[in-house]
Amino acid sequence: MKNITLIFFLFFISICKAQDNNILFQNYNVSNGLSQNTVIRSLEDSNGVMWFCTRDGLNRFDGTEFEVFRADGQPHSLSSSDVTTIIEESPGTLWIGTHSGLNRYNVSSNTFTQYFHDPANQYTISDNCIKHLLCDNQKRIWVGSMKGLNLYNKETDDFIPISTNGSVFWLMQNSQNEICYLINNTLCIMNPVTYVTERFQFGDKHKIYFLYEDNDRRLWVGMWDSGLKWFDRENRKLVDANLTMENGKNFNNSQVNYIVETQEGNLMLATREGVLIYDRHANKLINYYQREQSCGLSENTIISLYRDKANNIWIGTYGGGVNLYTPYSNFFIPHRPEYKLQKSIGNINAIVEYKEKLWLGTDGGLIIYNPKDESYEYCPLHVPRSITNNEVKYIQKEGDHLLWISIYYCGLYLYDMETRRIIKRNT
Repeated sequence: MKNITLIFFLFFISICKAQDNNILFQNYNVSNGLSQNTVIRSLEDSNGVMWFCTRDGLNRFDGTEFEVFRADGQPHSLSSSDVTTIIEESPGTLWIGTHSGLNRYNVSSNTFTQYFHDPANQYTISDNCIKHLLCDNQKRIWVGSMKGLNLYNKETDDFIPISTNGSVFWLMQNSQNEICYLINNTLCIMNPVTYVTERFQFGDKHKIYFLYEDNDRRLWVGMWDSGLKWFDRENRKLVDANLTMENGKNFNNSQVNYIVETQEGNLMLATREGVLIYDRHANKLINYYQREQSCGLSENTIISLYRDKANNIWIGTYGGGVNLYTPYSNFFIPHRPEYKLQKSIGNINAIVEYKEKLWLGTDGGLIIYNPKDESYEYCPLHVPRSITNNEVKYIQKEGDHLLWISIYYCGLYLYDMETRRIIKRNT
């Protein structure tokens, strides 16, 4: 049994080596039911359902099918189909920002409550173009728009104006419970109780685009055209991260649109030049993925990243749909012989190696796999006086070229792998 286990492991290793191009990303696009191929934001709700914001609708994905929500002009539908951002307040309640209004979605009633800016009422949202939303650890809803920052007042169902100084591009809460946001290329860090705000400006050459705090409480800053930096609060400055590969490939001038921390503790960066993997402890770029590498990435312009509860990472692209990255999925590449043989084989029960080929004992018979050209061949056994000769439950080599085959309800046979004939039945 130990030998069979080892051969089974080697079978997968040989398959991996035979793959010139490892597919790391699974793509979902309009052909799969996604409403539109530009995915701006992603979210997994409390029930494990994925939501995707696109330029033409909000998409609900249960792992099998997409359900699309669009604006239809009715008061309890989405205010706009151009969806920009999404958060979950509590199980069953989602907030959705669009280019024309804010929406609260009640999952149980399947209805949307719409909120719009009213110039005559200061307690409405500051602008209808919603850029970002945040649900903080007190379950308060913060709304960033093209004209400022608002805080939702649940008791009065209206909005408190916090800042009206410009466009809020990003919102997050740090480990000290402060609200961090970007407005007019300024990093603002605010006390969420007193609203006292400390502002940090870094000059016109530093165009700030994104904020992310890692597990070590370091605040990383994605730049518009100068790569990745981290914020040194004590010295009020931005510090460069090294985005150069050992082979010299350089991403230090890239636009970093999004950042998530991987299961291994590295940072995954969304850029216009693909997906980058950055080792934050060693301060070096350790990998990158681009569409040209045939790794399964559908588009190089990456808009958003989202890490779900299972540590999968959903990669939103500009025009290429959404890509799913599953950690370690490239360690073992599944091969399905039934697809190439056009024949059901059921379980693979045993494996042996002979002349650089793998012989598979399966529920559907004896099959030979050639790793060199990734081909499969079905070997009819022609068991004498029996029509039930398909289910091979066990195989084991005997000497140089002989094979013992246990066939369900038929017995044990000695098979010659050179002549491909049964030469003896064990009675």
